[in-house]
Amino acid sequence: MYKNLRSWIKVPFKYKALVGRTGTGSKIFSDVVDELCYPVGEVEVITDSTGNEVVSTKKLFVSNEVEISELDKVIFENRESDIKSIGYYYDEKGNVNLKVVYL
Repeated sequence: MYKNLRSWIKVPFKYKALVGRTGTGSKIFSDVVDELCYPVGEVEVITDSTGNEVVSTKKLFVSNEVEISELDKVIFENRESDIKSIGYYYDEKGNVNLKVVYL
């Protein structure tokens, strides 16, 4: 199933990685990085990185090679969003095959 889903990862999206903070605590982000995903619009209750239950309205399936974290910002459909959580799909050997970015 997951090999098939990887073949659907063709829709462009962008993200900005958190690279640090200023002396006042403001976040500093990298330049925009272009990647590909398979988006799914679906309302789902998930647990965010702080352990709280939140509502996600969209998830992006991305390749496991994409270096994205929950501290980054995603730009999809001309809208900048915080990442609420990142989930993983594993292959039969226990390696990460896909990442699921919940927005």
